[in-house]
Amino acid sequence: MIKRTRFLRIRQFGTTLLLAGLLFGLSACGSKKEDSSNNQQTTAFRSDTATVGTAQVKGKSFRRKFNVTGTLVAKKRAELRTQVGGRITHVYVDIGDHVHKGDLLLQIRQVDYKLTLEQAQANLSRAQAQYKNAKQNKTRIDGLYKAGSATAQQKDQADAAYEQAKAGLMQAKAARDNAKQKLDDTTIRAPFDGYITKRLMLPGEFASVGESALEIKDLSVLEAEMDVPERYSGSVPKGLPVQLTFLNQYKPITGKVSQVNPSIDTSSRTFMVKIRVDNRNNRIPAGMFCSANFDLPALKNQPAIPQDAIDQQEGRSIVWVIRNGKAYSQEIQEGQSSGNWVMINNGLKIGETVAVSGKSILIDGYPVNTKPDTSGNS
Repeated sequence: MIKRTRFLRIRQFGTTLLLAGLLFGLSACGSKKEDSSNNQQTTAFRSDTATVGTAQVKGKSFRRKFNVTGTLVAKKRAELRTQVGGRITHVYVDIGDHVHKGDLLLQIRQVDYKLTLEQAQANLSRAQAQYKNAKQNKTRIDGLYKAGSATAQQKDQADAAYEQAKAGLMQAKAARDNAKQKLDDTTIRAPFDGYITKRLMLPGEFASVGESALEIKDLSVLEAEMDVPERYSGSVPKGLPVQLTFLNQYKPITGKVSQVNPSIDTSSRTFMVKIRVDNRNNRIPAGMFCSANFDLPALKNQPAIPQDAIDQQEGRSIVWVIRNGKAYSQEIQEGQSSGNWVMINNGLKIGETVAVSGKSILIDGYPVNTKPDTSGNS
C-alpha cells in the first residue's frame, strides 16, 4: 500500500514537471518568434528604401506679371499762396476754369502798397541827390588836398560823407525794390496753362501772408504713382509700357514708366514707380484710382521645379533633394510661376534632382530608389 502511494506521487510530480516543461518551451518559442519579428522590422526599416518619382531642376524662362494699384496725379500742379496780407478785392476764376500762363486770378487791395512804393521812391530820389552831392564834394576836396589847399581832416570828412551817402542810396534802392515787389504780389497770376481745381478764398475776405488761395493743375500729362513690391526692385525699366485700368466707365489706357525710385521705403518694403499718360484730350480726370498691369521682360534660364515638388511646413517652402541615393529636406524661396513650374529664387541649382511623388514617408537621410515622375510634371 505504501509503495503504491509513493508511485502515484512520483507519477503526479513527473506529470507536473512535464507540463511545466511544455509551458516553458512554448513561452520560449513565442519569445523567439517575437524577437525575430522585431528584428525583421528593424532590419526592414534600416535596409529597405522608398521609391519616389523625381524631376530635375531645369532652366526655364519666366515672364513676370504683377498688378499694383495707385492714383493718377497731374505731373504739373501748384498750390498758389498769398505773398502779402490784405483785403481780397477780386477772385477772377472758379473751380474748373481753364486759364493760360500769366492770367490774373486773384487781386488783393493795392492802395496801401502803392503808397508804400511812392514813399520808397521819394526816399530813393532824396538818397540819389545826397549821393550826388557827396560824390561831387569828395572830388573837389581830393583836388584841393592834392594842391595842398585842403587838410587831411577835410579829406577824411569828405570820404566819410561819400561812403555814407553811397550806403544810403543802396538802402533806398532796396526799400524801393521791396515795395515794388509787394505791390506786384497783391496779384496772383497763373504760373502755367491749366485748370483751377481749388478756390479757397472769396472777395471781401482778409488774406494773411502765406495763406492757400488757389490750386492749378495741368491735366495734359498725368502720372500714375505706384508702390511696387521690393522683390521687383531693379527689374522695372524706364519706358516700359504699362496698361492702366479703372473701376468705372473709363476705358483702359497705356502709359510708360517715366520715373523709378532707386530707394526702398523701409516701412512698406516698396518703391515708387511713376507711369506717364498722355491726357491732352482730358479724357481722364486727375486723382483717379487705377490698377497697373506690369509685364516685365522675361527672366531666362532660371532654376525651376514642378509645383508638386514643393511642400509647406510651418510657413516655409520645402523640397526633398536627392543626393547619393538619399533624400534631404531643403528650404527654398519661390518666385514667379508659369503653368505647373515654379521659379526658384534661392535654395536650388539647375541640374539637381528633387522628389515629386512618394514624399510623405521621407525623413532626412532616408535611402530612396528613384524613378522619373510620370504625372506630367517633369
